[in-house]
Parts: sequence; structure tokens; C-alpha cells
Amino acid sequence: MTKKLVPYDGRQYLEIDQVALRRTAKELLAQISFEVGENDPYKIKSRLMPIIDSAIRGEIATPFRERTELIGGLFDYEYGEGTLPSYLAGGFQRAFVSFAVIALGWPLDVPIVEHVNGVQMAWIEFEEEGERMVHAPIKP
Repeated sequence: MTKKLVPYDGRQYLEIDQVALRRTAKELLAQISFEVGENDPYKIKSRLMPIIDSAIRGEIATPFRERTELIGGLFDYEYGEGTLPSYLAGGFQRAFVSFAVIALGWPLDVPIVEHVNGVQMAWIEFEEEGERMVHAPIKP
């Protein structure tokens, strides 16, 4: 892990952990390949595949602002209502949430915030290649 001080807007980190994003994108891709068939009423493949491909190639430099930028419509509605079909409620949902947290720059713990030259910053631990993040409180 590498500790890093990054811009933080009070809601999300404004820099993405590229290693974690690539890892979670690959995990989500595997779940989509396994669980989402040709009949895709939630448009998971058409909405997420271009984003996943960009994440794997390292082309996403800043976090998405809203979850609906990743996937929306019927999926987002049924996810919120807890009425997704069972084939999307297990591995796919876990993989999607893991990917979305990174892609949206959401902190999983209360961040340690500092102000540097008038800019609000927060400490975050970035994964290194071959390492899997274990979330724990971060100390600067």
C-alpha cells in the first residue's frame, strides 16, 4: 500500500486508485461474462462494458460523479428497491459495488482531512500491483 494525500471534496476522493480500479474492473468483467446473458433488459453490457474496458486500459483519470453514470435505468431502480433478480443479487452485485466504490472515489472509512494551500485533501491508501486492499483506518 502507498499512502497518498489527494484532493477531496467532502464526498469523494478526486483521484482514482488505478490498480484497484483495474482489479475490480476485471472481477466485474468476469461476473458479467458469467451471469449476464444475451437477454440483458438492464443494459448492463451496453452501459458497463465500455467503462470496464476503459478502466482496464487505465483511461479513467477522475472519478465519476454519480452512480447513474455507471449504470442507471431499470437496474438502478430495482437495485434501490431490492428487487433485482437472483442471478444479479450475488456475485455480480458484489463485484459491481466493489468497482463502483473505486470508480466513484467514495471513502469506505472516515477520511483524515487536511488543508494544503487552501485545498481540502484527504489521505488514502492506494493498492500496488499484486496487492489486494484491506480497508482499515488510515493514519497519515
